[in-house]
Amino acid sequence: GESFGGILSLDMALTILQQENLDIDLKGLTLINPATCYDRSKLASKGPSVVALSPFLYNFGLLSLLPLFTDDYALPQLLMILQSKALPSVIDTPAREAYMGRVAASIPSKLKYMSQSTLDWRLNQWLTEGSTKVAAKLETFAETNNNNNNNNRKMVPTLIVAGEKDLCLPSIDEAERLSALLPGSIVHVVEGAGHASTCGGRVDLAALMRDRFPEVKGRREMKATASRDPGVSLGMEPRYDGNVKMGLSPLKYWTPEFYRQANLTEAS
Repeated sequence: GESFGGILSLDMALTILQQENLDIDLKGLTLINPATCYDRSKLASKGPSVVALSPFLYNFGLLSLLPLFTDDYALPQLLMILQSKALPSVIDTPAREAYMGRVAASIPSKLKYMSQSTLDWRLNQWLTEGSTKVAAKLETFAETNNNNNNNNRKMVPTLIVAGEKDLCLPSIDEAERLSALLPGSIVHVVEGAGHASTCGGRVDLAALMRDRFPEVKGRREMKATASRDPGVSLGMEPRYDGNVKMGLSPLKYWTPEFYRQANLTEAS
């Protein structure tokens, strides 16, 4: 679970571990910048004031929250994509790039505007109430575990991923706090990553999860071609579409020749 999803995931995991009558074999838990620390976050201090703005000023207030979610690498990496220089390493075949190119032009139409009432509901119902409820459940779980002997302690392999430069939430502090309460936890800090980029180019999240949970098969580290440069290019790979002047040009990706070529390459 990522951000608010971390609240949901942790709540479900604690429910499974605390209720004996549930026939669910929980194999592992991954938390990425979990919003269980919302009450101590910059978003908690700035978000409500944006909700309280007049409708005329609300859009400006909403824009003022964007720096909380980004980092120094987000914009340069976006420019690399738009300039046809590189793509995130997870887009690692011609077919995947072709798919991304075909849907890229439609992304703006899929993004929904966040109204003041929606932001207010999310800050209060999702984040404030959610983090408060899961905090109480986590405290009960930790107390029960501390009172049990080692043989009766409940635990599940857990991976906690935190962005080093997360300005939205105190993610590193929260990762350390949760790891002390959840036996079997491992913390991984993503260097240079903000709140959003912890799921983006600066980390191969799938490889991290495979490394933490051995039963999941596949590559367990970022590909060498994407990890050579620790700077802006970390997690990025050269593109597969040849020479194009415009990044993610839907005109090229919709051509039958390239679509067929990409599928044949993927199949082989």
